[in-house]
Amino acid sequence: MTHLLPQTIRSQITGLIVVTLAMATVLVICLVQLQLLGSETPRLARSVAIVPIITIVQLAHAGAPEELDQLASAGARAGIEVRKAAPAELLAQPAEASRARLISRLNRFGNVPGSGVLQDAIALAGDDDSFLIRRDETNGLVFRLPAERGMFAVVTLRTGTALGIVAIFLTVLSVYAARWITSPLSAFASVARTFGQSPNDARVLGERGPREIVQLAQALNEMRTRIRALVESRTRMLAAIAHDLRTPLTRLRLYAELPHTDATRDNLIREITAIDTMLGETLAYLRDDAQAEGMSPVDLPSLLQTICSDFADLGHRASYYGPDRIAFACQPSAFRRAITNLVDNGIKHGSAVSVRLARLDASRITIEITDDGPGIPEALRDKVFEPFFKLDPARTRSGQAGFGLGLSIARDIIRKHRGEIRLHDRLPHGLRVRIMLPASTA
Repeated sequence: MTHLLPQTIRSQITGLIVVTLAMATVLVICLVQLQLLGSETPRLARSVAIVPIITIVQLAHAGAPEELDQLASAGARAGIEVRKAAPAELLAQPAEASRARLISRLNRFGNVPGSGVLQDAIALAGDDDSFLIRRDETNGLVFRLPAERGMFAVVTLRTGTALGIVAIFLTVLSVYAARWITSPLSAFASVARTFGQSPNDARVLGERGPREIVQLAQALNEMRTRIRALVESRTRMLAAIAHDLRTPLTRLRLYAELPHTDATRDNLIREITAIDTMLGETLAYLRDDAQAEGMSPVDLPSLLQTICSDFADLGHRASYYGPDRIAFACQPSAFRRAITNLVDNGIKHGSAVSVRLARLDASRITIEITDDGPGIPEALRDKVFEPFFKLDPARTRSGQAGFGLGLSIARDIIRKHRGEIRLHDRLPHGLRVRIMLPASTA
């Protein structure tokens, strides 16, 4: 049965309006009919049907015999069954039973002024509700009583006609309204198909129409922007991986052609380790473990002290400053990775790193990670968070640049914890990374 229903939104809206109007029309007619029951209106409606006949009879008796043809023609144009009587009809004898039945029918039309004159003037009544009115011995008119039209028929005809005209107008209006409402949806489908074939298509959905359609258009435009940014990010990532792999692979090829000495083996292992590290960081960025890890409370000072101790064990100068205890709800592994990346970035560019924790108020805490390296120019402080963006390797103490993912991973994790991360200068030189976090992200 569902295949018989309208398949498009436009036809469904139009059909719903048409059905509603039809039901409303029937309901109005029934209500009017019920309202009129027991009132004088039905009697008056029946009386109106007999008035033209009384008028013609009165005019026939008052006028000349030659005017009967004109009266018959006028009555016929008014919808009355009337004709001039034939001579044979004028000579026929009346039947009392038929006359009595006809008068009973006339009484059903109500006590109309002049109805008594009409009854007295009936000379002959037929079995088919026809009757003869004699003007004189040689002239007369033959009438047929109109059918009794109940109030339901009268109300249905007049009210139905009026409501039908309104329904036609509203149906046309509903078709236009349905077209106005659904046309943006057709545009959405067209743009979506084009975007699926070519993500670089710059067309945007028109934000017009009802509020819900505008909200849908805004959401789809935002989604297209995010998808385009994701595609561009992944494209840049693949290009960066291909570029960064080319150098170590070239060195591996050269080492493979050299005599197999301990130095050659060490160089091969170093290059393989570098490739493995780069691929590991890339997979970690793409995998986004923070999506699956659950939130749990941790002692934030202990976590930061542990990170600093791990770097100190490797011979680096990393120190923690702050309170001994602050409970914090986070994704422990992901949050540890973010802070570790930031401390590691400071170690690579400076000789010492400090991690400071403080509670600003009841709802905010801050973490500051500072180093004494060369810092980052203000113009590049937004770009360093982009995946695979690298600064000049000469800025690092080792002279080797990283893979450009550490800060990107850190920022994504901080944002997932509803935090903010900003880069500032440290005087007289160095970088200060400031992280603002809600006191609890549970």
